[in-house]
Amino acid sequence: MTALSNVVVPMDASPSPQQDLSAAVKERYNRRRPEREKRLNKVQEEGPLRAAGIESAIRRVTHLTVTEGRSLEAMIGGDDLTEVSFLDKGTRAARAVCRLSEEGRPMGTGFLVAPGILMTNHHVIDSTEAARAFAAEFDYQFDADDQPLRTVRFALAPEQLFVTSPADQFDFTLVAVQETSDAGTPVSSYGWLPLDPRTDKILEGEPIVIIQHPDGRTKQLCLFHSELVDRVDSYLHFTTDTAPGASGSPCFNRQWQIVALHHASVDTGEGTPGRPKLINEGVRISHILESLKDGRGVQGHRSQALKALTDPSVLRNGRPAPGNVAPGTVAVAPGTVAATPPVLARTLEKTSIRQRDASHYDGRKGYDEAFLGEDEALRVKLPQPSRALTRDLTRVQGGNDYVLRYCHFSLAVSKSRRLPIFTAVNIDGAASRNLLRTDRDPDHPQASRASYEAADTWYYDPRIAREAQLGPEIYDQTGFDYGHMVRREDPVWGDDAKTLRIANDDTFHMTNCATQHHNMNTKTWQTLENAILAAARKNKKRITVLTGPVLSVRDPEVMGIQVPTAFWKIAAWTDNGELHARGYMQWQTELVDEMRAGLESMGELEKAAEYQVPIAEIARLTSLDFGNLLDADELADGGRRQITQGSLRSLTSFWK
Repeated sequence: MTALSNVVVPMDASPSPQQDLSAAVKERYNRRRPEREKRLNKVQEEGPLRAAGIESAIRRVTHLTVTEGRSLEAMIGGDDLTEVSFLDKGTRAARAVCRLSEEGRPMGTGFLVAPGILMTNHHVIDSTEAARAFAAEFDYQFDADDQPLRTVRFALAPEQLFVTSPADQFDFTLVAVQETSDAGTPVSSYGWLPLDPRTDKILEGEPIVIIQHPDGRTKQLCLFHSELVDRVDSYLHFTTDTAPGASGSPCFNRQWQIVALHHASVDTGEGTPGRPKLINEGVRISHILESLKDGRGVQGHRSQALKALTDPSVLRNGRPAPGNVAPGTVAVAPGTVAATPPVLARTLEKTSIRQRDASHYDGRKGYDEAFLGEDEALRVKLPQPSRALTRDLTRVQGGNDYVLRYCHFSLAVSKSRRLPIFTAVNIDGAASRNLLRTDRDPDHPQASRASYEAADTWYYDPRIAREAQLGPEIYDQTGFDYGHMVRREDPVWGDDAKTLRIANDDTFHMTNCATQHHNMNTKTWQTLENAILAAARKNKKRITVLTGPVLSVRDPEVMGIQVPTAFWKIAAWTDNGELHARGYMQWQTELVDEMRAGLESMGELEKAAEYQVPIAEIARLTSLDFGNLLDADELADGGRRQITQGSLRSLTSFWK
């Protein structure tokens, strides 16, 4: 094994056996020259997002958090502003990066990818025997006052976990790290860098950032003059400066998500005298995770590693995880932690989707059409699907009924999309009660039980087929929330404590769940829902609320699943013996709000915004018949009205 691997080899040199990796990089780079130049010219003319095409652009934007979305203009050729939290995330990311040394000789770079698990290249650590001679050296760097930090050394523990893939495959090694350093520092204090399995975390033309120990020196960062130039097979090519010793470094996008594992560089021969142009290659993280799933080109504790890396508590939001909060650690004093066994020895919590016996739902009456009044003019019936839409409704097993009835609400599910077509809930403001999200057991109230499990437990409904219900496969790996269609608090009313808890618990069914992006689910749409419930409670009135997604054949796919781009809501109430209603819509393409102006190919998508709209427009988009709500609509003769915080305040005065 050669110290400080990742040696740069001139492109015209005859590769020796030790230089096979660089030769392979050279071949890939040359082979892709025409396609690469064409793509980069398009990026120069149109910007990274538009050049990528609509599908890749949408997948790229779904990776963004709320604050990162505010900086989206930088991705479409505007200014280069970003939130100052970028620096904090970068500092957190750097904590998890270390220098790898073998018996005192610097050999490369590594980084923590889960509590107690380190990643580097196969050509840096290629066997369990080699790993036993290595040390992971953290904090080998200078502080803000240019003073060296005390280096903290951890031995590796390949007997606990070791997975590797040869250099001509995916060139990675995963190896366990001892729980504490030679001086007693817990490895948990350094956090970790989650490996997000999704694709399109970075596009050609975007900056790529590497934290590394070049030439075995102190930890360094390449932030400027770096750019992704190509995505070829399982690899990324980029222009970031590196040096021998950078092998095994994490490659980040602008949002500090890891996109690749750096492993090689070549001299392209395209630079100026004294300044050769180097092309770096990294192995794509999404492909590494796929190899762990299917076992292709991988040796060692593959299943054990995959389970640890993809656990939701490890993945989090895909951004650098802070130290001292690793699962299983408990703070005992400022700056110290008491550690428990490493993640490898434990089973981590996941979003739990369970299923009860069908008899559990006996007696559920569901939505009441006469809730607002017995008179026919005041009855609000369930939306009636068109004939074509009826064929797409999931039937209750053993019958022809498609309505699933819960406590104070009902819904119907699309067979093709595995999402609710509509939901309908009755809200009694006079009897509405505040109940914690976790207070869901009718026989054991919140005060006498642990709350964690109830808060994170969802259920499949046994009354329809399991395969007819969308599971956690998209929610746990994306920015989509488990979005309640019937809001959790809305059906929680009545004088019987058991009924309150049943209603609360019933909302946690996958049949009542849809893919709402976090940016939407926690902003104006949530404010609208809060305002409706507040209006009912303040005025001690009854309100009927219908809600659902717009299921369009044009909806984009994320992870192979079509995601709704819009949601609708109708609130109905009575005033002086007359029925009144208001319709609302939210376009989930808020995710691509600022980029829409620069993407002609996305012209068919609405700009993200919330509107009060005619109910007839909702009927047209959903193929649902809302009956007498069309005549009761306060906006029946008008156009859209954009919702603002000010207009939401008027909801609390429905009945003044």
